[in-house]
Amino acid sequence: MFLNYIEAENDITNKENIYEIIDDNGNIEIFLSLDGSQINNLSEEDKLNITKIVGDDYLSKKLNNARGRGEYFNEYGSVQRKVFKGFAGNQPVIGTQFPTGGGFYWSYSEGPEASLSIDFSGLSKYLDGLSVSVNLGVSGSFGLFANAPTTTDYYKLYVEREYDCTPYVTYYRNSTGEVSAFGKNIIKVHVIDRAYSKKS
Repeated sequence: MFLNYIEAENDITNKENIYEIIDDNGNIEIFLSLDGSQINNLSEEDKLNITKIVGDDYLSKKLNNARGRGEYFNEYGSVQRKVFKGFAGNQPVIGTQFPTGGGFYWSYSEGPEASLSIDFSGLSKYLDGLSVSVNLGVSGSFGLFANAPTTTDYYKLYVEREYDCTPYVTYYRNSTGEVSAFGKNIIKVHVIDRAYSKKS
């Protein structure tokens, strides 16, 4: 599911810099039109601001508007840099040989998943972790290119996907003002992808 964007005053989080938002049941993945070095130069406040804009937009569309009773609100934890690693999908078990030279093209959509644990540091009530997953993509006919170093060896396409992950807890406030925890999830801001030809 793709979410509509909410306008923000901060230049770094304006519409031009958020070009894709994917929602998988609250596990939200954000792609920015910034390269990895630009994202690395963002302040923690900017990163959290991007997360809050998208997370609060998701909340208003999915819960507050849909349910119409009481109020839901989010609390955001600390931003954590994570690297998801593994072999891309759509590859022979023994790997691929490139007798005349060449390499792999990698596309990030679909493919096997890599999972990591995110702790809920910075949040008042949730101290336990939550597993978050990222697709490792597939080897195909277009996308990021990974050169094979030799023409005699067999290689497989290996991927590293880097994200800034922010945990959040959703709370519900009923008509009498009583607050209870409703759920928790992760928002991921994509930083950079790396693809390698790894010897089988």
